Amino acid sequence: MKKLYIFTMILLVVAIPLFFAGCVDDDNEKKTQSSTKIQLDLANAKWDYNDDFEFDRESLDFTEYEVKVVGLPSEISVWYDGITHNSMPNNYWEVYPNSGREEYYTATVHLDYDEEKYELINDNLPRTLNWKIYDTLYLEKEETVISRPSSMWYDRYSRSTVNYIHFVEGIPDEIQGNPIYEPNYLWSESDDNGDFHLYFGLDTSIYKNFKLPKDSSYLFSYFYNLKGITGLDLVDFSKAEDLSNLFHSLGITSDAEKIEIILPDNLNLKNAKDMQQMFSNLGNDNDLVVDLGDNFDTSNVTNMFGMFASCGKHSKSFSLDLGDKFYTSKVTNMEQMFANCGNGSENFYLDLGKHFDISNTASLRQFLLGCGSASQNTVDWHLEFVGKISKTCDLEWIFASFLKDVTLVVHDIDTFELLNAMNYDYPALSLV
Repeated sequence: MKKLYIFTMILLVVAIPLFFAGCVDDDNEKKTQSSTKIQLDLANAKWDYNDDFEFDRESLDFTEYEVKVVGLPSEISVWYDGITHNSMPNNYWEVYPNSGREEYYTATVHLDYDEEKYELINDNLPRTLNWKIYDTLYLEKEETVISRPSSMWYDRYSRSTVNYIHFVEGIPDEIQGNPIYEPNYLWSESDDNGDFHLYFGLDTSIYKNFKLPKDSSYLFSYFYNLKGITGLDLVDFSKAEDLSNLFHSLGITSDAEKIEIILPDNLNLKNAKDMQQMFSNLGNDNDLVVDLGDNFDTSNVTNMFGMFASCGKHSKSFSLDLGDKFYTSKVTNMEQMFANCGNGSENFYLDLGKHFDISNTASLRQFLLGCGSASQNTVDWHLEFVGKISKTCDLEWIFASFLKDVTLVVHDIDTFELLNAMNYDYPALSLV
């Protein structure tokens, strides 16, 4: 019995340390396995998508959106879900049940990898991406509507009856969700003087501004009785490429003592290419104010045919200063650009600025034809041509019926000789 007791004690003395040693080894093995996981670095992982989700205006259809995550290690595979349409905040579809807009989208990514073998580091990748097609009110049907002369707002409101156009923040409660108003951001009212006001309301809980489409031609044209436009600082011009005839024939029969077109300093014209007849035939027989602001940048414009033709031709007082950012180095057509501009104004002057480059233009035909012919102001004019006129440029009647005793400054001797050989009495030419 004593021998059995001694044997048992010896067995316990040997077995217990071995048992605990085995537990420690198991823990160490687990720790070793954990510490030896392969690290997958997600520092370069990011969402990628095409072309800012732009709208195809020619086919009037949405493009296919390629939304994906790039920069992932090869050990990770991905799958996506949660791409949703017509998902609006603030109960949007209850407020605007007839809008037909599909603006807000969501995509969710799932990462598949062997979690026992790998661990993720530098993982700052959002698993969900939310985006908008436009930060605007003009989408699909409505975008086409707002930019064409045959649009809903032209058809709904007679161009001869509208006196003021206002872009404003907010939409009155009686307008929101009212089926009479379609689209719901557009409404009108008359004031005590009988003037008819057309309003475009901006829902600032959803949008930051009104964004014009690429084709914004004729947008405010043929409002013959218009007295003014307000709130243009809420309008984003950055996508607009075609601004031709934008204010064509605006206010020509208006009884306003003054018609004002004041463009905001936050104007972004980086994509503008066509300004043909943009301000042509603008104004009535009273005063006209055209203020291009401090940021009327025409660096990428190629067409200025008749841009200011007959602008202010009946206005008794009108001046036109093109400003410091009016660049013309890419313009190929300046035909009739200032033809009959201000020709009926008693007080009119023109300032072309210091960047009026005529190097690439193919036509200066009738450029200053009859411009400012009735004006008694011959002091404040500033005419200056930068660059060299091509010998093939059409110069027919470039200064025909231009009777102002002012000086045109040119910077190129060939241009000076070419214009001087045409024997116009005015303007006088000066080579610097």
